[in-house]
Amino acid sequence: MAQLRQNAGTTRPRKTSGPKLNNKRIYGAILKAKIIINMISCMIFKTKSPKETQKIAADIARKIVKSKPQKHACVFALEGELGAGKTTFIQGFAKALKIKQKITSPTFVLMRHYKLRTGNPEKASGVKPRGGHATLRGPLGFTGWKLLIHIDAFRLKNWHDLISLGIKDIFANPENIVLIEWAERVRPILPQKRTRIHIDHLEKNARKITITEK
Repeated sequence: MAQLRQNAGTTRPRKTSGPKLNNKRIYGAILKAKIIINMISCMIFKTKSPKETQKIAADIARKIVKSKPQKHACVFALEGELGAGKTTFIQGFAKALKIKQKITSPTFVLMRHYKLRTGNPEKASGVKPRGGHATLRGPLGFTGWKLLIHIDAFRLKNWHDLISLGIKDIFANPENIVLIEWAERVRPILPQKRTRIHIDHLEKNARKITITEK
């Protein structure tokens, strides 16, 4: 008995612990969450006139054409009630790209194409290309963009109507910049990576423009 008590006195209690935490797994989950948050950025603007709305659109257009095309088209999905200013926004966007044609909603023809001008990179930008590889750049420093495509989905019954217009090929072409009015009507066919532009009518000329980019 004394030996048992002695052994009992010298025996250390076993440590009990919960499930082991996998630090690598936790870090990976946090990193993934951060990536998801960073993938979705949101900007809100308030404008007091159509001219201010067009200025915001023009600023966005200039930033886009100076960037390098990705693996697919650059798509802008415009939403808002009738008269909110979707066409006004696109007019400002197109003007910044030096498109001279009058921009109106293609309500009955559904789609219009506008060529983006390109030219000699040395003459356009005054900078000699490095390595001897010339990249075509237009008046605004365009890099690979060739078409602005304006779509109006107002009269469409559903997104299936866009299939016959070759919309999948349009979205797949990295040389295209696509702006879609009434995009909420064809949401199922829109590419996952797109920029959503929602315009709210606040007052007579005042608008709230919410830009969400994935």
